[in-house]
Amino acid sequence: HVNAHGPRQPDLTALRLTLADPAWRLLSVAYPAPQNVDVSFQGEPLAGYRGELSLRAELTRDGTATSPTPVVTASLQIQACSERLCLPPEQLELELPAAALAPTPP
Repeated sequence: HVNAHGPRQPDLTALRLTLADPAWRLLSVAYPAPQNVDVSFQGEPLAGYRGELSLRAELTRDGTATSPTPVVTASLQIQACSERLCLPPEQLELELPAAALAPTPP
């Protein structure tokens, strides 16, 4: 599993989506409700996600950017855990084609 966006334990790293692209701004991210995950190293369940995970993000172009980019570069911070331990946090770099981003209908 990976830790939820809001882990219950302060020493665990939250799942977090950020943008690394100056031509775009991240307005909001909808994270799914976490699941309770029982692990042997913690007395209480962890808040986490198992299996497939979908995030929905609202982006806008930054009007101060000099030129639009063909891809939007994002970063996903995760911390994966097993039933016995949690690995160090990682940053996954994601590249999304800007042309594939659908505008929000009025």
